[in-house]
Amino acid sequence: MSIVKSYLEKHSFRPAYFGDEPESGLAMILVIPVHNEKDLLSSVESLHQCARPLGNLEIILVFNAAEDAAAEIKKSNRLAKEEILDWIENQDEQWFRLKIIEENDLPRKHAGVGLARKIGMDEAVRRFQRIGKEDGVILCFDADSRCENNYLQEVERHFLLH
Repeated sequence: MSIVKSYLEKHSFRPAYFGDEPESGLAMILVIPVHNEKDLLSSVESLHQCARPLGNLEIILVFNAAEDAAAEIKKSNRLAKEEILDWIENQDEQWFRLKIIEENDLPRKHAGVGLARKIGMDEAVRRFQRIGKEDGVILCFDADSRCENNYLQEVERHFLLH
């Protein structure tokens, strides 16, 4: 059994979230924890406006909240998710894919950005494992961040060189 498979079996928060096969050209997966974000779409659009890298990109959005979170927070997550789903319907670029994980009832003791990142990064590892890509790049990004147009190309260049 591979180290990665053993890790995922022992330490993953949940089994695989996605059953679809990743694109063979997948090179980078970017994980964004989402918790009570009012302008997530601006972050996604900032990434979408980047110059296209050589490889394909998946973005895993991890909508998250504790089981005892206020109703307003869960509502905010739901509204942000609906806005993203509407945006996805108007996109069909093969190199830029959005995936959604929804975990709005996390155990209070462990809930937070760290667990949300872990959930997304574990899923990213699974995605790369499914296509046999051991050198795939996993990045984290904040839901309220923006980036320069060359961000994805520069990250890709760095990992190709190093």
